Amino acid sequence: MYFSFWIYLAIDKYQAKKRFEESIKIDEKTIDVSCGDKIITVAGIYGEISDIQGETVIIKLEDESTMKISRNSILNKVM
Repeated sequence: MYFSFWIYLAIDKYQAKKRFEESIKIDEKTIDVSCGDKIITVAGIYGEISDIQGETVIIKLEDESTMKISRNSILNKVM
């Protein structure tokens, strides 16, 4: 019984380590963007990049309003 418990802990620790490593890979994934690119965010908002300030991006929406978002929230470029 104790042996089964230790095996369970070893497997759980291994899976937690893999989940942690995968989350780091996801965080490192950034889209290379520049001013004028049309993008979609993870929330489904479409916009055009008007300014890049380090880790924040200012996008211009369809109704000419602007929104400040994190660079990590960019899902993909729209062609």
